[in-house]
Amino acid sequence: MNDSPFCYQTIAELICGYKANLFSPVEVIESHLERIQDLNNHLGAFINVSEDQSIALAKIAEKKFLRNEYTGKLEGIPIGLKDLIDTYDLPTTWGASFRRNTFASDDAYLVKQLRKHGAIIIGKHNLLEFAMGGIDYNPHYGATRNPWNMEHFSGGSSSGTGAAVAAGMSTAGIGTDTGGSIRHPSSHCGITGLRPTHGLISAQGVLPLGKTADSVGPMTRTVADIGIMLEAMLDSDLGGCDYTSALDLTDLEEIRIGIDPCWIEGVSHKEVLFLFRKAIEVFRNSGAVIIDIKIPEPKDLGFLYRDIVNYEAYRYHRTIFEASGSSYGPEACRRMESGRSVTDVEYNAALIKKQELTLAASDIFSRIDVMISPTQVQTAPKFQERSTETNLCSTESRTEFSSSMGAFLGFASFTGFPGLTIPMGFDSLRLPAGLQIVGPAFGEKTCLQVGHCYQMATNWHEHHPDIAFKSA
Repeated sequence: MNDSPFCYQTIAELICGYKANLFSPVEVIESHLERIQDLNNHLGAFINVSEDQSIALAKIAEKKFLRNEYTGKLEGIPIGLKDLIDTYDLPTTWGASFRRNTFASDDAYLVKQLRKHGAIIIGKHNLLEFAMGGIDYNPHYGATRNPWNMEHFSGGSSSGTGAAVAAGMSTAGIGTDTGGSIRHPSSHCGITGLRPTHGLISAQGVLPLGKTADSVGPMTRTVADIGIMLEAMLDSDLGGCDYTSALDLTDLEEIRIGIDPCWIEGVSHKEVLFLFRKAIEVFRNSGAVIIDIKIPEPKDLGFLYRDIVNYEAYRYHRTIFEASGSSYGPEACRRMESGRSVTDVEYNAALIKKQELTLAASDIFSRIDVMISPTQVQTAPKFQERSTETNLCSTESRTEFSSSMGAFLGFASFTGFPGLTIPMGFDSLRLPAGLQIVGPAFGEKTCLQVGHCYQMATNWHEHHPDIAFKSA
């Protein structure tokens, strides 16, 4: 198998290498394409790959660097997209069987931004059907396996993006996060992922799941690369797009970090809790002030998820679903039925509850700069037998956030606040665990500062899975 060092270099390292003519974008893209060919049959991370165009664009980028004419922040960088983001040159399947050959008429706004900065869209990543969680495989495109252990799930719904970045198949990726779908796979795959403040990144050209909670964001190997991606994804004409210079902070002196110990200790698995306590000590040693807080009503979020997200998802899909529901997979059908059962009265009541939660959370951030928790209560679980899957979103069983698996994800999702996840170590099975950093609305800079300081003090983000097989 191709073990080229290019596959695990960061955006910043690749750009430096290009500028110094140590290697070329063509070498890097060819290396990534070879790795995708070697690994994708095993991991199921990509639905479609753009081979010829990626190489052609790499040749253009190579000439720009040789002539010192490069201008983009992502010039020659191989980036993959969750396959619900529109591209004119590759199908946008939404993870659905009936859209295998569906092309958008234009790129999504954020894709235009990436291309403007020279990014090479190397392919479209696998995902849970319509980005609907509560299941560990896509019934049409197969499961995405965790690069750290093939018997374990990569997380979802941005499953392929998490696996592809972790396995060195793309340098970075773009995912979406409604109930945790960037942070979940980032945590399970041992990478860095950011759910930005709701509305910060344009979702034009991106399939919605729950329009009042959806967020589009980057998934990378380091916090520094998250900053670069954010700057490229945002319209610089709007101002306030400098996220990388903020990473010059060398310590966390006087930064106030909030922790809800009862909540965290009540649901976290033993090994994850051990790693989290070690992370707290890293922050203490960096000068941060640790403050005990109480998160408002975390256990209500499951009902909010059903009454808001499933309601909104059904309203978006209603015409297609009512006409051809047989083309939807079993979990997507359950989501549709759940959303159809929610009344307008219940939906509006849930929106009021969401607003109350956001106000209460905003009050917390008057006393702290960020709050931290594990990203997930446990490391990646094994794939479940299909006959024993639990429906996580019906009205008759546990929901995504009333189940322990999503316990720490819902707070950022339903307040709309930014949530960053970074690697914080491994359990006894050598599976990665994530540390979540949540800030107030539009508090991405502080989240990145805190996360970057942690990564400067540790090396968990520098670990990569040992993938030893080769495709036939």
